[in-house]
Amino acid sequence: MLPTVEASDPALSAALLKLAIASTPEAHRTVADRYRELGILDMAHDHFLRASQLDRSDAAAYEGLARILRDWGFPQLGLADASRAVYYAPSSASAHNTLGTLLAPLGHASEARREYERAVQLDPTAAYALSNLCYLSFLEGETSKALTECRAALSLDPTLMAARETLASLERREARDRAW
Repeated sequence: MLPTVEASDPALSAALLKLAIASTPEAHRTVADRYRELGILDMAHDHFLRASQLDRSDAAAYEGLARILRDWGFPQLGLADASRAVYYAPSSASAHNTLGTLLAPLGHASEARREYERAVQLDPTAAYALSNLCYLSFLEGETSKALTECRAALSLDPTLMAARETLASLERREARDRAW
C-alpha cells in the first residue's frame, strides 16, 4: 500500500479527525483549506461545497469555491459564489478581492478595480489587493499609478512575488522610455 496524503500530512489528518467527530461547516472548511494548500483542488472543492450546503450563508465556503474555479481557469463559473461571499460578508476584504480576481480576467477591469479598492478600504493592510490594483494599473498602462500601488503592496508585504515582478516590469518600462 502506498501512503496517502491523508495519512502522511499531520495537519490534514488532524482536520479529518475533527471532521469525523463533528461534520460542521467549519470542520469542512478547515479540511478544504488544507487540501487547497496541498494543491488537491478537487477534494478542497468537495469540502467547500459541503460546508456551503450545511450553512447557506457561509461566506468563507463560497469564497473558497470561487477561488478554486478561478484557479481551474473558469472565473466565469466562480462569479456567483464570489458574489455570495461578498453578500454574506460585505466587510470581508478577501471576499471583495476574490470577486475582483474573477472579474478582471473576464474583461471587467473597472468592476475589478472597484472590488480591489473596496478590499483596501476595508483592510488598509491588504497587500494582496494592492498588488492586484498594481497589476491592473500596469495592464491599463497607468505606470505612475501602478508604481505607487506596487510599492505600497511591497511595503506591507515584501514577499509578494506578483507585486515584485510587476514592479520590475514597470521599472524596466520606465528605463526604456527614458532611453528613448
